[in-house]
Amino acid sequence: MTDWDSIIASPHYAGKRIFPVTVEGKRYWVKRAHRSGRRFVALRDEVLAIAAVRRRGVLVPSVAHQTDAYIVVTDLGETLQRHLESANMEERMRCAQMAGDVLHDLHRQCGWHGNAALRNLMFAGDRIGMIDFENSAHRWMPLTGRQVFDAWQVIHSLAQFDEREALIGAFLERYRPARRVLAWLRRMAWALSPLLLLAPFARFLKRDFRQGVYGLRAILSRR
Repeated sequence: MTDWDSIIASPHYAGKRIFPVTVEGKRYWVKRAHRSGRRFVALRDEVLAIAAVRRRGVLVPSVAHQTDAYIVVTDLGETLQRHLESANMEERMRCAQMAGDVLHDLHRQCGWHGNAALRNLMFAGDRIGMIDFENSAHRWMPLTGRQVFDAWQVIHSLAQFDEREALIGAFLERYRPARRVLAWLRRMAWALSPLLLLAPFARFLKRDFRQGVYGLRAILSRR
């Protein structure tokens, strides 16, 4: 049996909160709790969220070990963010469609991720997996709000690429948002639409703000 306490107590991992560990040729990820007691609860919530998403048929890590101070999960490979950065346009379009499919299936079953940015989606060849369920938005948002936030995170992430309009369009075509989710997305976009006045200057904005402007424009341009 693996002595996780001894491994994680190694000086090599001192000061690190999230880090990879290789044991017997297999790669794992360790996530430590913050020192605050409330973060222990957050880690337990993340384990429950992993189980809930797995029950809905989505590829997620397995929890190899769990304590109040840390969790250890299996590695799923390359993030979708990194994969798309080196992919050609055809592959980016395929992955955007796959992301739409997996989010559609999850949301159709009344599930959600909590922060479905590309860095938290995993590329597994013919499947898209999900990691990092630490976001606590579910504690105060209604289900529709959680699902809208998931969709927005994907749209915002895809807006970083030059082919953003085609990629976001491909994602939305396959995501097929429920009527209530689409209504929320459009209301959000209209509420923030004054920011589109900055679109001609987007290249001078900080990355997150720039992607937000592009994402809003993509939503409002769709019928």
